[in-house]
Amino acid sequence: ITMELALDWLHSQRAKASGAATMALLMDRQLAEAHVRAAERQLNRAQQRLERMRGALPLSPNEKQQRTVVADHPRVAQGGENPPNWEHFAGYSRETYQGEEVKEQDRRAIPIDRSRTDHSLPRGDESRGWFSHWRRGVGGVLRGWAGGSLGAVVHMLAESARRFDVVDLLADKLGLKRTKIGWTRSSQRWRMHATLKCSRPGTPRACV
Repeated sequence: ITMELALDWLHSQRAKASGAATMALLMDRQLAEAHVRAAERQLNRAQQRLERMRGALPLSPNEKQQRTVVADHPRVAQGGENPPNWEHFAGYSRETYQGEEVKEQDRRAIPIDRSRTDHSLPRGDESRGWFSHWRRGVGGVLRGWAGGSLGAVVHMLAESARRFDVVDLLADKLGLKRTKIGWTRSSQRWRMHATLKCSRPGTPRACV
C-alpha cells in the first residue's frame, strides 16, 4: 500500500463520517421543526378553546361599556354632537347600506291587498317597532318630512288616508261616525270636519 492510497482511503472515511454527521444533523433539525409545528398547533387549539370559554362567560360592566362605545362622528371634533342613533349605524359599510336599502325597496314594492285587514305589526319600544324603529319607524319618517311643523304631520296623515282610500276605515278605527257636516266622535261629542265646506268667493260667510 502506497502513501497515496492510504491518504485517499483516509479522506474517503472522513467524507463518509462527515456525510453521516451532516445527515444526522439534518434529521435532528427536521424532527425539531416537526415538534415545533405540533406545539404551535396545540397552542392554537388551546387559544381557540380559551376564546370560546371567554365568550361563554357573562360580560362585566366595564366590558359591556367598552363594546358599546363607538368612535364619534367627525362633526363632534368641530363642536357638534353625534347624530341620533349614531351607535346603530356608525359601523355600517357601503355594502351594509346597500343591502338595507335593497330590502327596504323590496318591501315598499309589495302592493297593498285591500282584502287583507289583518296585521301583526310589532309594537316595539322607544327604538323598535313600526312607529318608533330608529331607521324604519313611521314616526321618524313623518318627523323627517315635517321639519318641525305639526300642520305638516296632520296634512301627511290626512293625505295618506285619502291616497290609500281608507278614510272610512280610519273613522271606524277612531270611533268616529259621519254626519251631514263632517265627522263626530259620539262618545265625547267632539266634531271633526274632514274638509271645510266653503262657499263661492264674495259671499258673507266664506266657510261653514
